Amino acid sequence: MLLTEYEDALKEMHAIRSGEQGVLRIGYLPTVPNALVPGACRQLLSERPAARLRLRRRLARDLVDLLMAGELGLVAAPEPTRSVGDMTFVEFFRDSLSVLADETHALHRKRNLRLADLADQDWLLPGPNILLQQQVDAAFERQGLGPQKLRVETDDVAPRYCICCAVRRCSA
Repeated sequence: MLLTEYEDALKEMHAIRSGEQGVLRIGYLPTVPNALVPGACRQLLSERPAARLRLRRRLARDLVDLLMAGELGLVAAPEPTRSVGDMTFVEFFRDSLSVLADETHALHRKRNLRLADLADQDWLLPGPNILLQQQVDAAFERQGLGPQKLRVETDDVAPRYCICCAVRRCSA
């Protein structure tokens, strides 16, 4: 009986490891491209019909905390700047930061646009504890520019308004 239970336990562990059984808990950022996570999930579910998924869409710091607490098994987020124990990080894509402006904005008429050209513009950005804001701050600092003219602060990391438009809806 002990041998049978041992063999059953090994089969169950193999099924969990292969994705045939168990729940894969994945966390990802709101800014991760929409097709990336659902596309990967569709592929996984077609390869492992018995697999179950639990998705969490959160900010990076929350995802790392959930990962460290064992509530997530995989996270798609920027590599944290703080130490997170013995976690392993694998780069699977590079993200780029773009500045958007309404098509009627004066910046569209400017040739060879530089970061300095954006220094006196009104900005819509997330709060200072959000990685995006920190990246923009760092870019301005590297260029020796003062802080941005923050007109609108939002907790939405994927705002529906453009950064330089502040309060106007972008047609882009």
